[in-house]
Amino acid sequence: IAGLVPWQFFSQAVSGSTGSLVANRNLIKKAAGFPSEVLPIVKILSEVMGHLIAILLLLIILLFFGVSLSAYILLLPVYLFFMIVFTVGIGWIFSGINVYVRDIQHIIGVVMTGWFFFTPIFYSISIVPEWIRPVIKLNPINSVTEGHRYSLLAGGAPPPASLIYLILVSALVFGIGGVIFRKLKPGFAEEL
Repeated sequence: IAGLVPWQFFSQAVSGSTGSLVANRNLIKKAAGFPSEVLPIVKILSEVMGHLIAILLLLIILLFFGVSLSAYILLLPVYLFFMIVFTVGIGWIFSGINVYVRDIQHIIGVVMTGWFFFTPIFYSISIVPEWIRPVIKLNPINSVTEGHRYSLLAGGAPPPASLIYLILVSALVFGIGGVIFRKLKPGFAEEL
């Protein structure tokens, strides 16, 4: 569950933000100069509220079952912040492309299903063949789920390399997403 909670946030935020521009086409078409880049962000931030409630419920369950929490739980907001940054970048890319290629919304469902199985949530990375582990560790959501598990269950510090990797990938994806969104934005009103 500690790995599933962040995955659920990520999956729902990416799926929702992908369709956010098309769903709010009237705002973009009628309001000249409307900052359309905020629409995916608003959808993602609305999913944050659900994620926070899920974390709170998870904490209550852990305390009920006698799991002792450590000070490393204070790293959860750090993981949440960089997961949001990463998700905004992904949301900008897919929402911008979705304006021009409407089938991307359906493809995202398939991509998210594959990504779910590529992220060790219901299995341990230790059962994966040694040769594929480095590929799985390239998955930034693996860093997030690993960080949640360490912070909540292990009572220890998550591997620093995993957090540093998440920070770098999040910043990179956020920047690339912003550039792609800005390049696609001039045609939004006409295409919608």
